[in-house]
Amino acid sequence: MLSISRNGHLWNGELCKISLDIFGHSILTREQVIVGYKGGGIAEVFVKYKVFGKTIHNTIHKIRFATLNPKFHTLHTKVAKDIATDKDIDTKILNLCKGLDQKSIETLTTIISRLRTAHILHKEFIETLTEKEYLELYRITTEFFPNIHKLSHTLYIYKNYFLPTHSFEISVFWYEHKLKEFESSTLAKIKNKDIIDVGGYVGDSALVFQKYTDKNIYTFEPTSQNYEVLLQTIKLNNAMRIIPIKKALGSEHSRAKININGIGSSLILHNHTDNENIEVITLDSFVHEHNLEVGFIKVDIEGFEQEFLKGAKQTITEQKPAMLISIYHQASDFFEIKPMIESWNLGYSFKIIKPTDFTAADECALFCEVIE
Repeated sequence: MLSISRNGHLWNGELCKISLDIFGHSILTREQVIVGYKGGGIAEVFVKYKVFGKTIHNTIHKIRFATLNPKFHTLHTKVAKDIATDKDIDTKILNLCKGLDQKSIETLTTIISRLRTAHILHKEFIETLTEKEYLELYRITTEFFPNIHKLSHTLYIYKNYFLPTHSFEISVFWYEHKLKEFESSTLAKIKNKDIIDVGGYVGDSALVFQKYTDKNIYTFEPTSQNYEVLLQTIKLNNAMRIIPIKKALGSEHSRAKININGIGSSLILHNHTDNENIEVITLDSFVHEHNLEVGFIKVDIEGFEQEFLKGAKQTITEQKPAMLISIYHQASDFFEIKPMIESWNLGYSFKIIKPTDFTAADECALFCEVIE
């Protein structure tokens, strides 16, 4: 019996294996994995050919990134499972939809439906993209990736933004975190106040935020590795208004162990063995100590968002800044962050926005603003 089997998908760092089998025995196998990104929309793919399990040929292909990810990766399988198995999901969805505009409701319910379907069918990828999504992915792969240039092993550029590493996230540099989804009056208020960047990573978001305020951007990054790259980013761009703080923000002052995973380093999610002891403070204490006027807060801290909000309640209550809060790391974040802020009765309006990229749920955020 002759058959062709496929194990995995061509995704950055993951092995994809295609084999020709006869009665369950592998005759010819082609293994491939993305080993590097070369800039200009080009990736390097390592390919290995085997006959009866013996390697006969190795090679490296260069291929346009546009052809690698034609579908949405679900990535957060635990979130999908929690949503699919939640017996109270109907009530939670209906409660969350209250007060949202039609576009936000469509965004929210599409994400939930896709994650639920992926879990039930045991799929890692979502295939039912809309025409609008396909067109946007095409624009990203032809207009964004090709304009990221590698100048050396430690210098990359997109437009006028320099980074010491290839960390040009679609949500940050292509969409600028969708900040223009805020009302014009909100953006005008942000312009004259400080910005708080919670989860600074390598300073990518902070670079973009410079155009949205004439004041300072305080960016919090607690991990040593990311913090050192953040300092290099500031230096490369002569970004004197970006103030780096090597601390995490949470609900109380403490020491904590953070799981190190690059952009996904987390105080909640523990997916890797490397850890680092860090200092945790509250935003309220920091704002009080430095007498800040806060116009905007961006929070993307891998599932620690609710703890952050507990330690920022006074600042939010008194100053009512616009906020962008990630809600995709945990199922509970989808359904509990908005009600938490609503319970404070501060007059916030909400939107749920998910920029189109190559994922089903990543970068989904709750946009909060007080419209006067």
